[in-house]
This record gives sequence, C-alpha cells and structure tokens, in this order.
Amino acid sequence: MEKSSSKKKVIIILAVLIIVAAIVIGYFAISYYLKKEIVLNDYLEISYDGYDGEAMAKYKIDYVGLVEDLTEDFGLSKYDLLEIAYETEKDITGKIDVTEKLKNGDEITFEWDVKDIKSYEKRYDCRIKYESESVEVKGLEESVAYDPFDDLIVTFSGISPNGTVEIDSTKIKYNDYLGFEANVTKNLKNGDVIKVFIDSDYERYGKENGFHIVESEKEYTVEGLDEYITSIDSIPEESLVKMQNQAKDTFTAFAANKWTDKEIIKSFEYIGSYLLVAKDSSQYGVDDNSVYLIYKVTMSNPENEVTYYYYTKFFDLIKYADGEFGVDLTKYKVPDGEDVWGYLTGKAFAVGSYWYVGYQSLDLLFNDCVTKNLEKYTYESSVKEQ
Repeated sequence: MEKSSSKKKVIIILAVLIIVAAIVIGYFAISYYLKKEIVLNDYLEISYDGYDGEAMAKYKIDYVGLVEDLTEDFGLSKYDLLEIAYETEKDITGKIDVTEKLKNGDEITFEWDVKDIKSYEKRYDCRIKYESESVEVKGLEESVAYDPFDDLIVTFSGISPNGTVEIDSTKIKYNDYLGFEANVTKNLKNGDVIKVFIDSDYERYGKENGFHIVESEKEYTVEGLDEYITSIDSIPEESLVKMQNQAKDTFTAFAANKWTDKEIIKSFEYIGSYLLVAKDSSQYGVDDNSVYLIYKVTMSNPENEVTYYYYTKFFDLIKYADGEFGVDLTKYKVPDGEDVWGYLTGKAFAVGSYWYVGYQSLDLLFNDCVTKNLEKYTYESSVKEQ
C-alpha cells in the first residue's frame, strides 16, 4: 500500500507542475498578444506612375509615423523621433521586384527585409507583424509611338566639298523636349553619309509626357550640292573651249600692247592643264580649286625664234546640281613681269634684245605652279609636251 501511495504523490506533483507551466505559458502568451500590435504594411505605400509599357514603380515607408506609434508612450521630442526614424531605416527596409517598363496587368510585389525584429519588440513592448505585399498595375494611359525623323527637316547647303548641314526641328511634335545634332556638320561633299541623332534625354521625357521614340537616329546622304570639280574630265569640252578662247584673247592683247611690230606670234598651242584641288580650303588664302591652261608659245623676232611656256589660271570651277558647269571667265591670272628701265621683274626673261613673260622650260612652269603648292593642294595633269 505504501508503494501505491508514493506513485500517487508523484502523479499529483507532475500534474501540478504541468498546470503551473500551462498557466505561466498562457500568461506570457496572453501578455504577448495583449501587447500593442504594429503592422509594418500599414506604413508602406507602393505607387507607380507613367504610361502603359513605360511606367515606373516606387515605394515609400513612413518611418516617422512608424516610430511615433512605437514610442507613443515615451514622450519623445520631434528631434528624438527623427533620430530614431533615421536608425530604423537601416533595419527595416525592403525592395520591389519590378520597378520599370510596367504595363497594365503587371503585378508589383514588395518584400520586407527586417533585421533584429525581436529587439524592437522588446524595446518598445509591442508585437511587430509584416508580410509581402502585391499590387496590380492598372489605369495606365497608352504611350504614343513617334518617329521624329518623319517631321525633321534636314537640308544641305554650300558647295561640295565644303557643304554644311542644317537641322530644322520646329515642325516635330514634342519639340520642347527633343534636340538634335549631326555627327558631322561641315566640310561635306556629295555622297557623304552623316548621322543625325537625338541629343536630349528622350526616354525620360517620353515617360513623363506619354510618348516613346521609335527611332533615335537616322542616316542621311549628302546630295544636291553644287560641287567644285576634282578632275579634269569633269570640265565640259564647251567650257574648256571658252576658257581657251579667253586665254588666247588675253595673250594676244598682251602681245599687242608690249611687243614691237617686229615680233610675231608663230604659235600659241594648248598642251593640256594642271588642276589643283585644295586639301583644306578653310585655310586662309587657299582656293577651292583652280585650273592652269598650259601653252607652248613660239615667237619670232629679227634675232631669234623663241619657244617658251605660258599659263592662264581660272578659279572656282563648279559643277552645279542641275548638271551645268560654271566658271567666271573674267576671273583669271597669268604670269606677270615687266622690263623696268632694263630691269626684268616677275616671270620676264630676255633672249637677245627681246624680252618675254613666261617660262623657258615646262619644268620651271610646273615647279612654280604645282610643286610649290603641293603642301596645300592635290593635282591632276593632262599636259603632254609635243
């Protein structure tokens, strides 16, 4: 009988302990759940803004409001609240899974990233709850597709290879938000390809104003410019004859004014041309192009028959956009020289008692007209000595 009594005592003790434990656990559980509850999601705001397909999402956590509720029984100053709010930002944060290129029907989900939540519950004698939060994107207006190059006016002016480009954007939509530039703006020639591009933050402006750009750049081929010729073959035969006639008339007039009746022109023979084209016509004093018509002159006088070389130089030979050719026949240059009281100047030279203006060899003429200019010009020759 004593053994049975001992067992009963043990059972009674265990039962009492279980009841006490249950009471203690229940007390703490009830105490915990009776504590003030703070739901972090109540301080979270998820928003989105923009146009369908281009909207952007963001979130905001009201840390000041959260701290005010956590510390409402503490009687803290506004300064202290802000200090605690600043520290809380480091421990209670989160992120959105998708933040841009949003369209109607998309879902945005915010996930919390909370550190050391137990210390906050203990410090502020509260329960803190939180869960992921999702919102559906809806009500976004449609973004308008727009190609600004449909309305952009790009024109070329000047004379090739010194053309320039002008960009007129006054007729495009959203002109207040879009600016344009070209990768090359000057020294353009027919056939060049340039690129015009939007130089402003068009993506941001589009998102803010309900449009998106279809094309942000476009290539344009330079065409329709008058052009300085760059080859002798580009000079039409008819124009070459006109220049030759002008050269002959000029030489004949010079001879009539400077020579005596005893001096006779036996031949004034065209033997070809030198065409000079500027490497960089923007340099001061550099002609865009020029052509030297080269002549072999034979003169006779009572003492000798003299052969020498002569040129007439014409400037700015242009092929117009309509296919016509242009050159100013009144704008030309010839070798200069004089006999000043027996002293010969310029390109004048004497043979016996008679003097002439020109070059006694073709090499001398070439050196003076071409070789001395090679630093600034390229050249082409059709001269054939006979």
